[in-house]
Amino acid sequence: MYPNCCGELVVVKHSSRPSLLDHPLFWYLGIGPAALGYGILVGCIGHLRAEHYPILGIFILLCYVPGARSALKLLLPFFLFGFLYDSLRFITPIIHARVPIHVAQPYLLEKAIFGIQLESGAVVTPTEFFQTHTHPVMDLVSAVAYLLYILVPFGLAFILLAKDRATLERFGWAFLVVNLMGFATYYLYPAAPPWYVEQHGLGPAILDAAPHPARLAAVDSLLNTSTFQSIYSRSANVFAALPSLHVAYPLVAWLYARKVFTRFHWLFGAFWLTVCCAAVYLRHHYVIDVLLGVSYAALTYISIEMTWRFRRSRRVSALATAARPGSQLGQHT
Repeated sequence: MYPNCCGELVVVKHSSRPSLLDHPLFWYLGIGPAALGYGILVGCIGHLRAEHYPILGIFILLCYVPGARSALKLLLPFFLFGFLYDSLRFITPIIHARVPIHVAQPYLLEKAIFGIQLESGAVVTPTEFFQTHTHPVMDLVSAVAYLLYILVPFGLAFILLAKDRATLERFGWAFLVVNLMGFATYYLYPAAPPWYVEQHGLGPAILDAAPHPARLAAVDSLLNTSTFQSIYSRSANVFAALPSLHVAYPLVAWLYARKVFTRFHWLFGAFWLTVCCAAVYLRHHYVIDVLLGVSYAALTYISIEMTWRFRRSRRVSALATAARPGSQLGQHT
């Protein structure tokens, strides 16, 4: 109900056409069977792991629970990310056989821009500097940051599901978009990480090089565990260094956490900065990888926010137009 130019109240009748995600058949006949088909396909080729069963099972079950679909719709971008990331292990060998892998170029660019001159006069990259400048405290802090880098955004998603679903909707699609941008870059410009150069040099890329936890291997030794070796042994793509999505995820999370946690959002910012430092200290990423990851996150956030504001302004304009005298959608009370 809106006042018109004469001060009279106008009831605005407008039809809000439901989106595809609101239609039950989209979940019953589309998403649910698609997830089941993915699980069957992965199982048939022998790549179904233990974690697939609960994730696929819960997701498929929720597709057929009417009361759960409103939440599932908001969490869909995160599930899509999971399915997409999992499928990259099948795509990666095909792409790498056709697209050149960049080993020396990122290294030389890093040294040219961020090189550190030692007392001997030699210039090294920051990651090379940290080969000989380590500390157990830095090891542990960096390891914790690398364990939580993906859990923090997922945890924020569930908090927003309870506190602010409008923010969750934007956060979810921003998270998915930044991943799509990162994955596209990985395959358009495959780049070797710093630890690969340490182990294999600057020569032609070894396509079947095994993934490695880099400095995190020292943390495994310190804690007498094989946690990080186990995690990184299942990496889908060794040559996925540029950009660093490790730093993009917590940055996107912080940008949206500011909208809900007005007093404590700085904790998300501090965590993001810690991950940025850990990425270089652990020798998983160059500084240029970190900066590109930050740029992708910032660009995605701005684009999503502008898109949502534009959509909201169009809805407001449509309602205002309908409220004007003589409008076919307006009726005087």
